[in-house]
Amino acid sequence: MPQAAETQFHLLDKSWTLKRFPARKNDPLRAWDAADEFILQEVQGKIQSEHRVLIINDSFGAISTVLADVKPHWISDSFISQQACKQNLTLNQLSETFISWDDAQEWPKQKFDWVLIKLPKSHAQLEDQLYRLRDCIHKDTRIIACAMSKNLHSQSIKLFEKLIGSSHTSLAQKKARLLFAKAEQLDHMDSPYPKSYQLKQYQLEVFNHAAVFSQQKLDIGTAFLLENFPENHNYKNIVDLGCGNGLLGIRAAQLHPEANIDFYDESQAAIASAKLNVQHNNLNSDRLSFHLSNCLDGADESSADLVLNNPPFHQQHSISGHIAKQMFLQSKKVLKPGGELWVIANRHLGYHKDLDKIFGGHKLVKSNSKFVILKARK
Repeated sequence: MPQAAETQFHLLDKSWTLKRFPARKNDPLRAWDAADEFILQEVQGKIQSEHRVLIINDSFGAISTVLADVKPHWISDSFISQQACKQNLTLNQLSETFISWDDAQEWPKQKFDWVLIKLPKSHAQLEDQLYRLRDCIHKDTRIIACAMSKNLHSQSIKLFEKLIGSSHTSLAQKKARLLFAKAEQLDHMDSPYPKSYQLKQYQLEVFNHAAVFSQQKLDIGTAFLLENFPENHNYKNIVDLGCGNGLLGIRAAQLHPEANIDFYDESQAAIASAKLNVQHNNLNSDRLSFHLSNCLDGADESSADLVLNNPPFHQQHSISGHIAKQMFLQSKKVLKPGGELWVIANRHLGYHKDLDKIFGGHKLVKSNSKFVILKARK
């Protein structure tokens, strides 16, 4: 059994209880890393109560919880990150009202004195955020980004210099670095996102917001499942779990126009992309529903005939299989007796073992050198 990670974060003479979300017994991963610690040390005592502060991509709320007393604005594409931050505020007897929770697709219309950024994994997401940030800064805004050294790439620095202003990085501390940018680019520029591409074989134009995986072309895993799609014509209620841009659910809607389709994802950009794709491709939206959620939280038990799932195996920069397992467990609860879970995954991940434990067995539908399509029946 893995040893549980520490939950007490210390800075000078203060400490905070910080936990990841969702809670896992003996979770080996902390709710903060050395980059969070570095940026908090850097701004300690410099940010005053009268300053307007914007925090972007705070992974599990460590930065925002420590700085809650300055009433910061919060922007994150991740529902899970937001829930983690709210959880950590509560754990430290702080009110959720200390934070202004801004929509990642609709940024606040004001200027900030401090901007603190945790660099996202996606280069496209960072690019989109820096375009939007130009409208939120003035010439004296202090802009600091943080990341583990291995995640702070030269192309990220170039993006800051291109879209914000001259930039430089700190020396490494505990394998983390800070990036400092001067607010020199203050005029408005439209973000190039969302981007789109054509899928002529399915009569679709596909739009993707920046934080969605594979913005400019169909990813090969989804393509493989689309080529080997479930053929049962009796599906009445279908779930696209971890929907991304919604392509699996949209294909299901094309093939089953009378079925109800539910799209679930924890990414605001994913849900926005799926909605845009449904609207742009003139699908009957009366039978389609969208849920910003942690996996299938809130879904009715024994309500679905089919769950389509392309599970992630990363949470931010960390590799972990716990999200897939949670998706499989919740899928079993949500499926009707006889209902099916279809999973597309990299073959090396070994998800068949989890399906066997949870469902009592699985069937290999199709495989190639990189992917497997697995089916489990309730």
